Amino acid sequence: MVSINFIIFIALAGAALIWAIIYCLSKSKNNIDLKEYYEQCLNGIDKKKALEAGRVYYKSLRNNSVLTTCDEMAIANDLSTMNLTNTHNS
Repeated sequence: MVSINFIIFIALAGAALIWAIIYCLSKSKNNIDLKEYYEQCLNGIDKKKALEAGRVYYKSLRNNSVLTTCDEMAIANDLSTMNLTNTHNS
């Protein structure tokens, strides 16, 4: 016979697993949305807006939400690829 404590443990473990899966899926969806917004900004003319969108996106990829030097370099590289006629917005 299975004890009630074991049944409760299995139920709680299952609930925790379901919560973890939902959390990871929602975080992934959020990252995809942020990346798409960042890419849209890079295709625009406002470098300040693209810079902020890039920082928000890259922070979302980090567990501690802190940008690394590599993140800042990647953003700077992305901004340098924006249309050169938009340099007055930098």
